[in-house]
Amino acid sequence: MNKGLFEKRCKYSIRKFSLGVASVMIGAAFFGTSPVLADSVQSGSTANLPADLATALATAKENDGRDFEAPKVGEDQGSPEVTDGPKTEEELLALEKEKPAEEKPKEDKPAAAKPETPKTVTPEWQTVANKEQQGTVTIREEKGVRYNQLSSTAQNDNAGKPALFEKKGLTVDANGNATVDLTFKDDSEKGKSRFGVFLKFKDTKNNVFVGYDKDGWFWEYKSPTTSTWYRGSRVAAPETGSTNRLSITLKSDGQLNASNNDVNLFDTVTLPAAVNDHLKNEKKILLKAGSYDDERTVVSVKTDNQEGVKTEDTPAEKETGPEVDDSKVTYDTIQSKVLKAVIDQAFPRVKEYSLNGHTLPGQVQQFNQVFINNHRITPEVTYKKINETTAEYLMKLRDDAHLINAEMTVRLQVVDNQLHFDVTKIVNHNQVTPGQKIDDESKLLSSISFLGNALVSVSSNQTGAKFDGATMSNNTHVSGDDHIDVTNPMKDLAKGYMYGFVSTDKLAAGVWSNSQNSYGGGSNDWTRLTAYKETVGNANYVGIHSSEWQWEKAYKGIVFPEYTKELPSAKVVITEDANADKNVDWQDGAIAYRSIMNNPQGWEKVKDITAYRIAMNFGSQAQNPFLMTLDGIKKINLHTDGLGQGVLLKGYGSEGHDSGHLNYADIGKRIGGVEDFKTLIEKAKKYGAHLGIHVNASETYPESKYFNEKILRKNPDGSYSYGWNWLDQGINIDAAYDLAHGRLARWEDLKKKLGDGLDFIYVDVWGNGQSGDNGAWATHVLAKEINKQGWRFAIEWGHGGEYDSTFHHWAADLTYGGYTNKGINSAITRFIRNHQKDAWVGDYRSYGGAANYPLLGGYSMKDFEGWQGRSDYNGYVTNLFAHDVMTKYFQHFTVSKWENGTPVTMTDNGSTYKWTPEMRVELVDADNNKVVVTRKSNDVNSPQYRERTVTLNGRVIQDGSAYLTPWNWDANGKKLSTDKEKMYYFNTQAGATTWTLPSDWAKSKVYLYKLTDQGKTEEQELTVKDGKITLDLLANQPYVLYRSKQTNPEMSWSEGMHIYDQGFNSGTLKHWTISGDASKAEIVKSQGANDMLRIQGNKEKVSLTQKLTGLKPNTKYAVYVGVDNRSNAKASITVNTGEKEVTTYTNKSLALNYVKAYAHNTRRDNATVDDTSYFQNMYAFFTTGADVSNVTLTLSREAGDQATYFDEIRTFENNSSMYGDKHDTGKGTFKQDFENVAQGIFPFVVGGVEGVEDNRTHLSEKHNPYTQRGWNGKKVDDVIEGNWSLKTNGLVSRRNLVYQTIPQNFRFEAGKTYRVTFEYEAGSDNTYAFVVGKGEFQSGRRGTQASNLEMHELPNTWTDSKKAKKATFLVTGAETGDTWVGIYSTGNASNTRGDSGGNANFRGYNDFMMDNLQIEEITLTGKMLTENALKNYLPTVAMTNYTKESMDALKEAVFNLSQADDDISVEEARAEIAKIEALKNALVQKKTALVADDFASLTAPAQAQEGLANAFDGNVSSLWHTSWNGGDVGKPATMVLKEPTEITGLRYVPRGSGSNGNLRDVKLVVTDESGKEHTFTATDWPNNNKPKDIDFGKTIKAKKIVLTGTKTYGDGGDKYQSAAELIFTRPQVAETPLDLSGYEAALVKAQKLTDKDNQEEVASVQASMKYATDNHLLTERMVEYFADYLNQLKDSATKPDAPTVEKPEFKLRSLASEQGKTPDYKQEIARPETPEQILPATGESQSDTALILASVSLALSALFVVKTKKD
Repeated sequence: MNKGLFEKRCKYSIRKFSLGVASVMIGAAFFGTSPVLADSVQSGSTANLPADLATALATAKENDGRDFEAPKVGEDQGSPEVTDGPKTEEELLALEKEKPAEEKPKEDKPAAAKPETPKTVTPEWQTVANKEQQGTVTIREEKGVRYNQLSSTAQNDNAGKPALFEKKGLTVDANGNATVDLTFKDDSEKGKSRFGVFLKFKDTKNNVFVGYDKDGWFWEYKSPTTSTWYRGSRVAAPETGSTNRLSITLKSDGQLNASNNDVNLFDTVTLPAAVNDHLKNEKKILLKAGSYDDERTVVSVKTDNQEGVKTEDTPAEKETGPEVDDSKVTYDTIQSKVLKAVIDQAFPRVKEYSLNGHTLPGQVQQFNQVFINNHRITPEVTYKKINETTAEYLMKLRDDAHLINAEMTVRLQVVDNQLHFDVTKIVNHNQVTPGQKIDDESKLLSSISFLGNALVSVSSNQTGAKFDGATMSNNTHVSGDDHIDVTNPMKDLAKGYMYGFVSTDKLAAGVWSNSQNSYGGGSNDWTRLTAYKETVGNANYVGIHSSEWQWEKAYKGIVFPEYTKELPSAKVVITEDANADKNVDWQDGAIAYRSIMNNPQGWEKVKDITAYRIAMNFGSQAQNPFLMTLDGIKKINLHTDGLGQGVLLKGYGSEGHDSGHLNYADIGKRIGGVEDFKTLIEKAKKYGAHLGIHVNASETYPESKYFNEKILRKNPDGSYSYGWNWLDQGINIDAAYDLAHGRLARWEDLKKKLGDGLDFIYVDVWGNGQSGDNGAWATHVLAKEINKQGWRFAIEWGHGGEYDSTFHHWAADLTYGGYTNKGINSAITRFIRNHQKDAWVGDYRSYGGAANYPLLGGYSMKDFEGWQGRSDYNGYVTNLFAHDVMTKYFQHFTVSKWENGTPVTMTDNGSTYKWTPEMRVELVDADNNKVVVTRKSNDVNSPQYRERTVTLNGRVIQDGSAYLTPWNWDANGKKLSTDKEKMYYFNTQAGATTWTLPSDWAKSKVYLYKLTDQGKTEEQELTVKDGKITLDLLANQPYVLYRSKQTNPEMSWSEGMHIYDQGFNSGTLKHWTISGDASKAEIVKSQGANDMLRIQGNKEKVSLTQKLTGLKPNTKYAVYVGVDNRSNAKASITVNTGEKEVTTYTNKSLALNYVKAYAHNTRRDNATVDDTSYFQNMYAFFTTGADVSNVTLTLSREAGDQATYFDEIRTFENNSSMYGDKHDTGKGTFKQDFENVAQGIFPFVVGGVEGVEDNRTHLSEKHNPYTQRGWNGKKVDDVIEGNWSLKTNGLVSRRNLVYQTIPQNFRFEAGKTYRVTFEYEAGSDNTYAFVVGKGEFQSGRRGTQASNLEMHELPNTWTDSKKAKKATFLVTGAETGDTWVGIYSTGNASNTRGDSGGNANFRGYNDFMMDNLQIEEITLTGKMLTENALKNYLPTVAMTNYTKESMDALKEAVFNLSQADDDISVEEARAEIAKIEALKNALVQKKTALVADDFASLTAPAQAQEGLANAFDGNVSSLWHTSWNGGDVGKPATMVLKEPTEITGLRYVPRGSGSNGNLRDVKLVVTDESGKEHTFTATDWPNNNKPKDIDFGKTIKAKKIVLTGTKTYGDGGDKYQSAAELIFTRPQVAETPLDLSGYEAALVKAQKLTDKDNQEEVASVQASMKYATDNHLLTERMVEYFADYLNQLKDSATKPDAPTVEKPEFKLRSLASEQGKTPDYKQEIARPETPEQILPATGESQSDTALILASVSLALSALFVVKTKKD
């Protein structure tokens, strides 16, 4: 997935309160909410708290991009403002793209603040070179911040020529990701700003845009084929003068996210593939400022260069505040042997701490209030001292006005050097039952806060007083750490933190809290602590207190389950010099903090999981079945000599990744099911492999049994909130509803299925807010549910799950997200938890800042099992040793000292900034071993900046590019025995290096091994001299060093897979019995270092045979092997059961592999050879007998010079019956109902429609009603029959092959003919086609159709049918033997009927489904050809939009074909059909209205690409629309005809949605051929999308037409004109009904005849007449012929010859036998009623057998055709 960033927002208020004579300035109100769901779970709302914390907020710095901002007093503190923005295209465009400035330039208004322009500073933003799009740039400084002020001018109309600005270095990166991170202030006049960011900008018609106008934020994308924008409710535009932190990411896969001030601006948008592909090479990122009339956009963008800016000074005079008055306070003490705390008996407040004679203050001023549900309560307190270490406070909390009636017990306890603040009991006297409905949520104790009661502080009167805190930052340029000297005077401080410490020169203290508070998103999330400055007497105090706790919460009156509650707890730890560096600071506090902090479940494993990767399954392809993954684990175990592994199974369930979400217990059957998964879990333990699965708790898909209307999230307008759209269109869920309605049970179901052993759950998407509140509290509850099952918690985002997660994908997968959204960038956080999490910024130089060679490394994740197409095995191993071994080595220690260097200047990603690098880090372990990591240079321009020296107890173990690092743990972290202790050697450069060995290694000999996928190889005995060894080895090649000789563990390959070594990983073929020339069979590696069997250059057949083991008797199985045959020689797979032998073969492979997650796809880095891969699976289906002891599998290749490659053999049970209704591979009618597909989309393979991609075709599972027609406006069924169908989602207009058969799956034998039938659903006409091809598919050039195909476009299935349609084709095998059939994506666009976005996706307009495929060999006859031809042509002759003359000729020819003799030859039939096809192609459309070609000129004001011709194209989805700038009402649309043409009226068709430009009053002037003007007017046409008519009342032979809209509807009224269609009707001569009187008279006469032969002739004529009538074939000539024929019949006479007059000879057929019978394929005839339903043209490429196969998918006619009785 991939997806949004943050959903939270912070607002604040300034409040004051007083305590007796003391006015205590200590409060701020922090408020974080979800911007979409008003009732979502929230935390951090403290609007009624003591407020002069906010004094600091009001003056908080704006220049670090993270500090809180204070709004105006009285500003609303709820959800971010959301406005109901324009609902339609035109409404939005009218607002965004108003009319341009007048030609006469108006004087530009000055900025709101007069800029100070330093003369020595140059602007970082420059206006573009194009003069028409140039704005102005000035430099200004305000309140200590430097800005580039960007302004639009009078010429910069918002629609066509906005001002554009660029910044050097700010472009789309090499991976195709765009990242923008801006701090800006809007200086425009209120409501007059039009600002935003263009991404992948080509020009104003080809780009992606995120920005705002007066109605708020929106997105938009434009391309030649697809353009649209955000139509939902909008987040409000920034206020004038407000500071904004805009973050935008556009991933290479098309996922667009944006946030402003940590508020998600919209849910994740996924660009259509066509748009993404069109813009993929565009690199520009530009800022845009637009003008409208006299309104200008003026925006000040904060610059990177802040040097020399005059900053706001700290207050010059010392601050003073109320003195402490303890006259009414009674204190007590509690103490341990080392720590003493002075406590208030009236309230759980610590006044002061003493440790070894040194003191730290707590809350020095008296405080006695608790905040429940943000309501201030002064409790009634009963104090009780339990013992010397412990005191207890019973608090009675009453606030009747707010329904609060509770008791709470708080315990203060001193333990060693810690103070514990614990709420041990809460009693709510209101009736509250978890899981049940409550009548009033006010009765819940939703939140509890002691804000204002500092747990520990530091005073400016103390020497060295400091505060140090960490917030969340994932921007590699910006540290999340604050380091603040506590002085008097000093700036105000009021801020939330994840971690916080105070220190003096004697003591340091840290505070932990289990508060799951969010003051907003981004840096304001995970703010468990709150720090603030308070002035007491003549001293400033900075105190740390716990942020608000959450307790009882609910969703729409349903109380959340009991397990969501967690008793509030906080701890203070106080220490002296903990790292023995003779200095006390935050680092000492951080070391001590580890003794009080929470430890995320499973953290102990993190240090040993060195080899993380993803095993990917997707789209029903089962690319990496469970037991094949087990072989990968063994392979890495050998290659790393036993390092621990972490394997994330993406796609463990349903049909693979992003399928069936929310049904966690649906283990993927095609990848092995529950049994194989449990085997994998159990057997992976031996190799220290920790397995996890990818799940989604934010969105769901219709196929999931948990998909239901109640759980789905809706937008404010009532529409569904759509999520990811790939295999299916997902819909976001309401996570709070899910929590309240049993989410926990789904985890429990999964646990029941799998049992113990699964290590971790990776939660995708969660954290971007698309399911509502994904902040700290909601995330912690989710983690608790997962932890409760014994599983470790992992998450997608670098910012996600900070409290609980141990693995963060966007942190570890370094190519993800861009520099603004990586791992946690905080030295404080990393100091504390480096050993517990893989959550850090890794080494990715192009991101800059912390990512430019972090000293402690950071996990760098690669893969070789398909994720993102990564299957480069060697690249994976090299990366692991280059980056991850040392990262994991450091994690075996804890950080004890961190030394920074001097700031350096970095420039990257369009920014120039200061970064302070860490220069030296010390770490220690439990045995006091000490590691010191030192950067070699502080000069960022020196190569040595990116080098480190690492010592262990003073001995060098890494020096720059090379390391020789001891590794004394096994894969599970257990210490190795001395003889198994080892050292890993790796060097990114070649050359000799010399190393000092530890004293216990310094004997005479050591043993070095080269590490490969076969384990330890190439043993070298090395001599130790003077305790040293010298290594001169290969670069980028791992080695391992031992004290003594070693051997490799024995591997049992492919356990549970019925064969030994399915993937040829063992490096040997000794387990195979080889016949023929064994030397020609060998194991080789692909370009992706994937092991394969190759047979090449053999002069005789070579066969490799192996027994299949573990099979069940009398059981059906499937076996497949991947094969890439570069030879014409036959390559086969054969299974001999002892009773029967089945064989499948292939000649030269013809289909490239486009399956991205398959290791053998045709990407260059995964290719077989020659940068291509033709690997496709080759199957044999077989059934075992009673004896399974000698079932064998054979791979063979006949003699040939070129190579054949085999890999990945898999055998498994399968119950399909595809071959003559039998299971075993064989002859007979092939049937595929997709109910028991073994793997993939058999018999098809994926085509190149998307290139190498995670393909959008898969097996779709039925979940009625949600996958079927009707629900949410769905037009087509995802599943046609049974429980499964083959679905393709959204691959329209690609002009490429979607999927095809291949000969090894179904062979169309040379010269034989087959009937191919299938049922299908298609959402739009002719977007998909059935194709017949031969050999390798050759796609057309970009933008053209393929030329080597016989193609038959398929109409939509829903506008004229209540169910799927059936298609039938005849296919004759080519002499080459390589014929195939498939489905092709045409160049035709889909018709979404006015729907867009998620609605269009969900409803299926772009989709194609197939079911019940049948391929039957037939003996081709002329009759078959005629019957199939009739099925093609009968729907055409039913149409009424062709001229009578052209249609009559076709009807007569079709009728004659229907009367053909049963024994008509194939050649005769083809000849007749060819004549009909020619007549069909010659059909002439009736002219019922004027079309664009009728006009010599069409002239009207118009927006680009929306000209007047669009009103004559027959497509109501396209528009004529005047300029989006407005101002064109009253301007004429002039239409001049090529020649005078009769017309009778105008039908005006308004746009299908929206109202901008809908005509209200019109004037229509028609000039006839004589020059006379005919004027018509209409007034007050209603504002709807129904057609409006002007009837001329006469026929006018028009030469010129002028239409003028004088009044129109839409935004503001009278701005635009628009039309979907202008239909000028032409006079229609009604077709005269056929005169049947002559025929009827002849029939009456003929029916009186008594001869039997005559009676039969009359019946035959009647039947033919009925058939012709029923099927719209009857013409005047035919009626006349039938009458003449009947009139010539006479009793007792021979049958007369046909008339000799010049009339067509119509054939008659007898009804003497089989009266009333019809063929099996009889269906109701389709009767098209609109142009959209017209039968498509015949396929683009014809063969002899193809002439009859045009568009067979329309319903068939009732056809009364019987055998002929000849005279």
